[in-house]
Parts: sequence; structure tokens; C-alpha cells
Amino acid sequence: MGHVITQATISRDIKELGLVKAMYGEGRYRYARLAAEKERAANGRVLNVFAEAFVSQRYAGNMVVVRTLPGMAQGAASAVDALGEGGVLGSIAGDDTVFVICEDAGVASAISGKLEGMARKGRMA
Repeated sequence: MGHVITQATISRDIKELGLVKAMYGEGRYRYARLAAEKERAANGRVLNVFAEAFVSQRYAGNMVVVRTLPGMAQGAASAVDALGEGGVLGSIAGDDTVFVICEDAGVASAISGKLEGMARKGRMA
């Protein structure tokens, strides 16, 4: 198209846009939004890990506390992070507990319901 540009500039722009190379079809690749790839991962194996780890959850104020089987909190937190939900500020995992910090109580309530749904859906699969 007549534009002079370096590979380094293209690579930097791809990173800045949050694109990742993903396989589609038979050996064909294309760039996709990282958020779309994270969502796909959350619906697959990560969902199963979350469902297997999940024991219970409750929310209070802007926090959701997820209880897991011993040693499984980090996997569960990874599933929460992979959701990429707006309003979730972050998560902290211990051995059997995950704290999810949300912007406000409304977001915490919505995330709480979504996590219950993930646990049920994963257990039915």
C-alpha cells in the first residue's frame, strides 16, 4: 500500500492492540483480540478446574470470597481472571481462598452469581 514501516513497529502495534496469534481451521492463523482468547480459555479447561476446585462463595460489600479445595485457590483465581469481567479490580489467591475485589457491591453481586453458575455448569459437563 506504499507505507514504509518496520517489523518492530508492527509488533509493537499488535501488542498495544492486545492481539494474539490464534489457529483457525487447518493450520491457518489469524490475529484475534486477547480478551476473546481469554474468554475461550475460561469456557474450556479453566472452567473445569474452577468447578472441581469450588466449594462455596459469598460476597460482602465490594468483595467476593471464594472457598476452594486445599491447594486449588490459584487455579480458581486464574479462572476468575480469565473472565476479564469489567468492574473486577483483581483477585488474590491463598491456599484455599480467593478474594475478588470489585469496584462496588453491584459488581460483586453480579460476579458472585456468575461464579456460582460457572461451578454448576462445570459440574454438569
